[in-house]
Amino acid sequence: FDRDGTHLVCYVPQPPDQGVGAIYLINLIKGTKRKVGDGINPVFTHNGRSIIFERPGGRKGKGIRSDLWSLDLNSGSVPKRIVANGEQPSTQQCGR
Repeated sequence: FDRDGTHLVCYVPQPPDQGVGAIYLINLIKGTKRKVGDGINPVFTHNGRSIIFERPGGRKGKGIRSDLWSLDLNSGSVPKRIVANGEQPSTQQCGR
C-alpha cells in the first residue's frame, strides 16, 4: 500500500520459462489497475511516488544476480536501473 492507502502495488508471477512477472498499480478508490512494468518484489518508496523492484539477471557462481530498478509512478515514466548485478537479491536470505 502507498502512504495514503489509495494504491496497492502487486506482482503477478509467471512460470520460469515465460520470463519475469508483471507489476501492477491498483487504484483502490477507482477500482482500476495499470501495468507499470515487468519484474519482481515491488515496494513503494517512502514518499509513495515511485516503486523499487528487482529484475533477475544472469547467474554468477552459485547465485543469481539481479538488477534493482526505480520507477516514478507518473504516467509515461520509464524504469531506471539503480543497481546493476546485485549480489544479494531480496529473494535470498542474508548470511547464507
